[in-house]
Amino acid sequence: GPFFPGTVLHFAHVHSVRLAQCALFREKMAASDGFSIVLTGPKLDRVQLMIRFISLLVLIPVIVLITAFSYRNAAPVSVDFFTSVYDLPLAVLLLACLLIGGLIGLLVNLGVVLSLKARIRQVKKKKAAMASLSDVFKNADSREP
Repeated sequence: GPFFPGTVLHFAHVHSVRLAQCALFREKMAASDGFSIVLTGPKLDRVQLMIRFISLLVLIPVIVLITAFSYRNAAPVSVDFFTSVYDLPLAVLLLACLLIGGLIGLLVNLGVVLSLKARIRQVKKKKAAMASLSDVFKNADSREP
């Protein structure tokens, strides 16, 4: 801002800006139906909001199940990494293996997706080249009697 940080004028300036933002938010809340304002910022339509709500409804039981699984499988298991031995809870070991497997799958699919995107770029270039050739032929045909 135009004022030195830490001074009274800077403090007043920052808080006046925040008050203006709060007033703008109150106006948006008063003008909305309550469903279109989400804490993340951009406006979401009802379908996107419903998808987020259903995702949250699915995520909560999954978190509860993971917590119950971790509680039921808290027995320590010895893991030998050739140079050292670690005693880890079984649940931590299984969840770590699940995450590592998910990351490996993500990396494999990332390679496929990147190659497909490169192929799409090539096809778009060929399409643009064919369109320009088509325009050349159309212009050549229109000139001949």
